Amino acid sequence: MCANIRASGPEHSFLSTDLGQPTNPPIEDGLALMADQLLAAAFSEEEIYTMAVTNTVRLATGRVKQ
Repeated sequence: MCANIRASGPEHSFLSTDLGQPTNPPIEDGLALMADQLLAAAFSEEEIYTMAVTNTVRLATGRVKQ
């Protein structure tokens, strides 16, 4: 996953999970685990915020950055 994000850039990526299913951690725990993994892979807090919040809002609202 990290190599793919680096190849396309955080500005062109968004984060999605299978959280919420009975066999997976609770959503709030799983998102924190994902953020920790991305930090360990040398992504900055700003890059993670871009993927987790900014780009997700753009997709949900139809305001996709060109």
